[in-house]
Amino acid sequence: MKELSRSELPHPASKGLDRMEPGEMVDLFHACDLEAMEALLDPCFLKSLSALGTRLHKEPPPRLVLAGAGTSGRLAYLLAERHRDALRRLGVELIPWIAGGPKALCLPVEGAEDDSLAAKRSLGNLLGDDGFFVGISCGLSAPAVAGGMAEAMTRGLGLAIFGTNEPRLARKDPFPGLPEGFFGVLQKAVERGDSFVLTPDTGPEALTGSSRMKGGTSTLVAFDVLFESLSEGNLGTQSLGNRIESLRSLVKESFSLNRSSLVDALRAAGKALREGGQVLYWGKGEAGLAGVLDASECTPTFGAEPNQVRAYLEEGWGAYRCLDEDQRKKLTASFPLRMSPALIGSGEKPLFALLLGGAHPPSSLSNSLEKWDVSLLRVDLADLLPTKLFLNSLSTGAFVLAGKVYQNRMIDLQLSNSKLFQRAQRIVADLAGVPQSEALRSIVGAIHGVYPPSVALLRLPVEAHLQIKAHRVVPTAVLLARGLDLAEAKQRLEKEPRVGLLME
Repeated sequence: MKELSRSELPHPASKGLDRMEPGEMVDLFHACDLEAMEALLDPCFLKSLSALGTRLHKEPPPRLVLAGAGTSGRLAYLLAERHRDALRRLGVELIPWIAGGPKALCLPVEGAEDDSLAAKRSLGNLLGDDGFFVGISCGLSAPAVAGGMAEAMTRGLGLAIFGTNEPRLARKDPFPGLPEGFFGVLQKAVERGDSFVLTPDTGPEALTGSSRMKGGTSTLVAFDVLFESLSEGNLGTQSLGNRIESLRSLVKESFSLNRSSLVDALRAAGKALREGGQVLYWGKGEAGLAGVLDASECTPTFGAEPNQVRAYLEEGWGAYRCLDEDQRKKLTASFPLRMSPALIGSGEKPLFALLLGGAHPPSSLSNSLEKWDVSLLRVDLADLLPTKLFLNSLSTGAFVLAGKVYQNRMIDLQLSNSKLFQRAQRIVADLAGVPQSEALRSIVGAIHGVYPPSVALLRLPVEAHLQIKAHRVVPTAVLLARGLDLAEAKQRLEKEPRVGLLME
């Protein structure tokens, strides 16, 4: 059996996550957050971060492209909003990039992470002849990021890669135009001798595979510290370590002050989701952007409907200064970020609303909110990082309470790329106690609505399966692998959506 990425391993402390009370959950998530912070204080990592910062300070590139897919790309935009003005004063234009384009900031774009050829073209245009490429891929697995690395090397440009996996465990299967896979591209970059590889050992996630949590936290902290230090010209390992240590103290202090509010919020949000209601974030500034980031992760991670957890901003898409006016108009038309009564339903089901960054609900909603079954909480934390951690714990815990997690596995993840397809196959094999081949049969049968699937269906490439709009694939596949027929599996899931109870 192939050795898994760090983030794909189950955390030994979280096996009973689906049985935990809200207080136990938030304590577990906080302990895992501190594990991520501790990993960034490792001397080897600090040395690598210092080397990258020194290189950028000595030879400031006119364009620094910060690129990722999914969570990593969304964090690239958040970091660019936070630091682009300071870096511009150094002559560096910080340009964020996300696989699938700006639409992917809020919605999963099927196949975008897997399209290494499109990424090469897009990133090549941004890099030009004198850019510097920084790729983020926690599992060292995203084909789009590998495409960016390859394009940077073809152009003879500087590059760095950040991930929370060991380089030897980088993804090895071939991608279109990159037969050597992520591992091979990374190996070439290392052999080149002037590339920077930053891979802190953050360990397994509390929710297996959910790299939006520890992986996202380490990404945010590492580049936050790097860009702040770069703008000040203080890039020694001790200085970088002191900054990270200060942030770790901030995380501890913030959790201590806000634990009770977080537990209460988790209960209310879990109740809303369990009863078919909504969780809404309404914010402004960086806290609001953190809300958009967190809400956008719930659809792929938990198979949530887009409106189950939804974030809105006082500034709308105008909060993303990195976008041009035309991009903002198109995004506003397809996925508005300004709240209106029409967007949040009729109030017939429970609603949990979280106010972030000093935001106030629009006056047009005030009267409606007073009449509805609404739990309202205002959260003003000291910094972007504590806000991110609060929201991660809230949304993850709420979906645990809503039955979207079994043990410590994402039981209802959305299969939007090949990495998630492979993860789903492992989950089905583990939970049903069947070989990988049987797990694949069950997943293909659940996707296509035919069980057992034909040999022709099983021989289709993963990309063909990802094109099918199927719901609740993993829960259905687990029940199929356990011996149920397709009709019975669907019937049971309709009666009891909490898969953990069906497994007993």
